[in-house]
Amino acid sequence: MKSHFTMLLLLSLLLLVQDFEQCEGTLRQYHALPMQFTNVHYSATIYENSAAKTYVGHPVKMGIYITSSLWDIKYKIISGDSENLFKAEEYVLGDFCFLRIRTKGGNTAILNREVKDHYTLIVKAIEKNTNSEALTHVRVQVLDTNDLRPLFSPTSYSVSLSENTAIRTSIAKVSATDADIGTNGEFYYSFKERTDMFAIHPTSGVVILTGRLDYSETKVYELEILAADRGMKLYGSSG
Repeated sequence: MKSHFTMLLLLSLLLLVQDFEQCEGTLRQYHALPMQFTNVHYSATIYENSAAKTYVGHPVKMGIYITSSLWDIKYKIISGDSENLFKAEEYVLGDFCFLRIRTKGGNTAILNREVKDHYTLIVKAIEKNTNSEALTHVRVQVLDTNDLRPLFSPTSYSVSLSENTAIRTSIAKVSATDADIGTNGEFYYSFKERTDMFAIHPTSGVVILTGRLDYSETKVYELEILAADRGMKLYGSSG
């Protein structure tokens, strides 16, 4: 009878030890490593006027390594998006929870580089089971598209010439501008219709007399000048 009691006692102790080890293993899973982003700061880009649900581009992967199978991570933008343009999403692949940022759908505002050329978003990660949190910053650079019409300033030019003005004389200079940057803000100038009397420098906009003036034949010349940007959109001005 005594030996039977000893066996039951030993069995109970073994079960208790095994149960404790299982609990300890679960505890270790929760606290294996602290939850943190791979970087404190990330850089991303997106073109202005991008359609709804367009994802930003980024040179390195953004997110958190999953060190516990019990983790359930969610991402949320908590600052830097006062216009409510962006949404943070999580995507789990293997042992990594990717942070993906995209433009929102619906009737949200449109990205406009000429109004604001970058956003610094603060993203919070929340682990639902342990309530752990982590923060990171994502700087979203808004890239330029060729979306603006160049404007001549002034919109018309008036020049008076004497009949004996020498050929190759610079008689005027036209100028067009827009708020695009880089090649999207550079122009080529040309006449809408070909003329043998005048020429225009394609990049400076300087108009040159190339023919001999004869007041008895032509008293007034009306020329329309085009400004073409690198997107090959043509816009006119009279002169």
